[in-house]
Amino acid sequence: MCRPLPREGRGAGAWELRIASKDGAHGIARDSASALIRLVHDDGRVTGSFRLPLPTPADRHCTPREQLAAAWFLMMAEQQLGAIPLAGGLAERMLRHASLNAFAPFGGFDALCVLDEGLVKLEAVAFAVMALVNCSRPDLTTARRFGRFILGQRLPNGEFIHVRDYPQGRVRADRAPAATGQALLALAALYRATHEPHYFDAVGETFDALAARAYGVRQRSHWMLLAIDALDDISPDPQNVEYAAAIAEPMLAGSRTDGSRETSALAATTLGLLAYLRIAARASERSRIMTEARVQVTRSLEALMTLRVPNGMFVRGQASPEVAAEDLVWAGRAFLGAASVFG
Repeated sequence: MCRPLPREGRGAGAWELRIASKDGAHGIARDSASALIRLVHDDGRVTGSFRLPLPTPADRHCTPREQLAAAWFLMMAEQQLGAIPLAGGLAERMLRHASLNAFAPFGGFDALCVLDEGLVKLEAVAFAVMALVNCSRPDLTTARRFGRFILGQRLPNGEFIHVRDYPQGRVRADRAPAATGQALLALAALYRATHEPHYFDAVGETFDALAARAYGVRQRSHWMLLAIDALDDISPDPQNVEYAAAIAEPMLAGSRTDGSRETSALAATTLGLLAYLRIAARASERSRIMTEARVQVTRSLEALMTLRVPNGMFVRGQASPEVAAEDLVWAGRAFLGAASVFG
């Protein structure tokens, strides 16, 4: 079984302070990025998961969706933390590998999709957009082609088609719980990068439809909170605070009762509550939910640290010897986000 990092004789109060501070959170996020870099192969592929102590050639590689998300994380880490050795070059190599092996034309209108395990998956397209607009030389031409695909998947009720067959394009019944929020985040990123109003209009119209149905509340969707945060950063609105609070409250209740000790779940809770705190802060909100969210974020970060091993990686759970690249990405993103709130 893997041991967590030692506390080096610190008391619990000092431990909390080190995590819930800009410097402490930035240091952990930087370590996560450096750990992820060690999983990148020369051709741009990424080891998806392995059992400690070290990866082997037989270990599986990331899917295109996971690989694009990892590239996006490395790009965002450099933007927030400054230069990280090898990060920028490897992120672009990962993106180039995906473009050569997973990007494909879709239908008419010069649209592009991402083939993930033989299917067209909206989640993968969203991460492609976010990587393309955040690389050192943003490729807006290609990002717009993915944007055409995303816009073409919108449904009248505000949701999106999540999965299609390729090349026929037949709609599949598969639903990915995170895909709608990720698609909105990608459209918001396209608007930020291009200032083209049809992206903003699509995001606003979709949010109106989803908010009317309280979409994401029952699911406790951290991706919807991240998407609301992106919209609110562009166009603050009191209704954004109300919608975000409606999702954050059951997320807080769930975190109190679930007691999850898995990296992916802890990172998701942290990312969602941090998004809510940013939205509330823009509105100068002061509420019980804000106070509880700050407390829960610190607890979740502490719980994540118990899953961190001395090489800077995170194991999947308390009794697990497995490390997953995707967990490194989301744990790293959680600590990046914590720096912005606790800074």
